Formats: sequence, C-alpha cells, structure tokens
Amino acid sequence: MSKKTIQTIISLWAPKCDILDIELIIAYILKKDRIFVMTHLEYALNENLFTKINFFCKKRANGYPLAYIIGTKEFYGRNFIVNKNTLIPRPETELMIDKILSFITTHQLHNICIVDIGTGSGVISITLAKELAKLNITPNIYAIDISTDALSIAKQNAITYGVTNKITFYESNLLKNISLQTNLQHKNCSNIIFAVNLPYVDSSTKSDLLKNKESQSLIHEPQLALWSDDFGLSHYKKLIIQTTPFKKNIISFYEIDPKQSIHLTQYVQKTTSSNIKITYHKDLANKKRIFQWSFK
Repeated sequence: MSKKTIQTIISLWAPKCDILDIELIIAYILKKDRIFVMTHLEYALNENLFTKINFFCKKRANGYPLAYIIGTKEFYGRNFIVNKNTLIPRPETELMIDKILSFITTHQLHNICIVDIGTGSGVISITLAKELAKLNITPNIYAIDISTDALSIAKQNAITYGVTNKITFYESNLLKNISLQTNLQHKNCSNIIFAVNLPYVDSSTKSDLLKNKESQSLIHEPQLALWSDDFGLSHYKKLIIQTTPFKKNIISFYEIDPKQSIHLTQYVQKTTSSNIKITYHKDLANKKRIFQWSFK
C-alpha cells in the first residue's frame, strides 16, 4: 500500500476545495500550524488521520463553513470560538468597530454604556472592551442575544480574553429583558451606544440565495441570526421603536445591506418624529455598510 501523506490529501482535494482551506483543515487535525503543513508535504499520515482529514475536506467541498470545521474565526486580529449556534463573524463588521472607536475618541466620551444586540460569539463586545482598554476607557457593556447557545460561546470567548468583568450578558429578544432595561435606566450613562448586528438578510430572497454556490454556506449558519422580514428590516424597526425613549443620549450603529439604506432612513425619520442625525459609513467596496443615527 502506498504511503499517504499531506501531499496525497492536497492532490486529492485541490480540484474541489481552496488549497488554503485544505491546509488549514490538515493543520487543525494534526494540531500544527499552516507553515508546518506547507513545508512537510511528505509527512506520513496514519489511517485514522487520513480518514479524519478526508471527512472534513468532503464537508468543506460540500459548502460547510471552514470556521465551523476548525472551530475558530479571526476578527479584528483575534481568534474567536464559533460553532453552528453562532453567526460567523464577517470582515465587514470590523468597520463597525472602527467607527464606534472613532466616534468615542473624537467626542471624548467616557461615561458610556455599550449595548451589543445580537452579540452571537461576542466579537463586538469583546473587541470593544479590549480596544477601549488601550485608551483607558472602561464602558458598561451589555451583550445581548436571544440564543442561550450563542451566549454560552460568547461567555467562553470573554473568558479567553479576560473581559468577563467588563461585560454583562443578557438573554433577551432585543431590549425586552426587564433587568436589562432597569440597568440602562439606572447606570446614568451620558451616552448609550447601540452596536447592532441583527438579522438583516431579506427572508424573501432566501431560496434564491441558497441556490448560489457563493452563499450556500448560509444554510449551515443559525437561521435565527440571518433572516428578517420586511425587506430584511423587521428586527431593526422593532429596535428603533424600543430605543426612541432614550432620546438625546443614544447613538446607534447598525450593520446593513447597502440596498436597505433608503428604507431605513425613511423609517427612522417617520418613527422618531424628531430632529435626527444620520450618517452612513461605506465599506471597502464603497457601499453603505454601517447606518449611524442619533437624536440632535
């Protein structure tokens, strides 16, 4: 029987998978780094390792997300635990971190509450806690999710990065948790920043999206964190109604589909019946990705 090596696996799956993905899967199974894989192509694999790697390469070839296979995803320079109960962090969400940090530093804010709604694996809350600590700013951070399974992963990530004392976790459907409402009312924060990554993919497009190879991986992610009715804005509209009582001291940052910008602007203007300030922040593709709004 011929020897089975790393090169054997790569040759077998390269026509069906990205080589980088194959190398990362091999590294994960071997508990080595990618450099080892790249420089030890003749490394012999026993039958057990060969079978395991083949199993995961097959899953990847069928569209299963790499992040779920290896159990982590990088975000803002840090690796976070993810699994099938959490949405996989997207690179475009890093823009939200940049804009929130910029807003806080530009306006020299210190007495802040940050409310991370739809926290998932906790990447926004944890990243803001770590980055603001570099600026000697310690906000009150509330990480909220409707999924207890997602919150469990977020808490694990918070332990990894030593910020459990900086973040309070709530199981809640948006802001409905009474304890959360009480905390926000009594913390006397001069500014409340809503960092939100709610489901915003239009549910009416689901069948078409899942037919496309580029977006088929969505079927493996938590559906609760993806789809929203009413052109994908149902969750945001509910949140807007819930946040209006805070009036003057709220600043909201929403990640959106660029196509939703006009509809969201019109809804905020119609619902709040107040003077508001709206700013859009564009991503690297020059598309409106972050919707920022506040009362004047």
